[in-house]
Amino acid sequence: YVSTSCFSRDEIWEKVNDKNGVTVWRTYYDIKRGEGMSQTPIIKAKAIMDKPPSEVFDLFCDDDRVAEYNDNCQELEDLVQIRTTETSQTKLNWCATGRFGPFKARDFLTLVHNQRHGDAQGYSSVACNVKLDNVCPEKDGYVRSTIELSASFMRPVPGQPNKTEFIQITQIGELGGVADSTVAKK
Repeated sequence: YVSTSCFSRDEIWEKVNDKNGVTVWRTYYDIKRGEGMSQTPIIKAKAIMDKPPSEVFDLFCDDDRVAEYNDNCQELEDLVQIRTTETSQTKLNWCATGRFGPFKARDFLTLVHNQRHGDAQGYSSVACNVKLDNVCPEKDGYVRSTIELSASFMRPVPGQPNKTEFIQITQIGELGGVADSTVAKK
């Protein structure tokens, strides 16, 4: 559950960057509960893209094209297709980063739901961490990490249906290992 009304509440978001057509905000407000504060920041980014929302959404749904928008994802495997309809897809996937300097590669077990809301309403892709070690136990060479929330919204720009208003909300959870130490978080 995510309190989507929080996405447009300007008073809870602090602008941290506005560059090259991408605006980034941060909040510690707990948008999953809709009240209180979170220990880790939630990041919101917004940009206008020169493609229609359907094309941006199709990119998100195509695992073979993940490298076109996510430099950190080095490996990706769909483990279970939970439900697929004409307008939605729900799946469980495993993905991994490469190594970051001396740090081991990170891997993630994620529940992903992609939804077509219609051309006028747009599209969404929502992902969150799941703990299902019986389906995908931790693997050698990786540190299991968590994505608490990743929500991407692709809507047509009013009056410009061939452009996409792209909004992404992200909250990273535990990165695992030394990356979660007090020293690494400073």
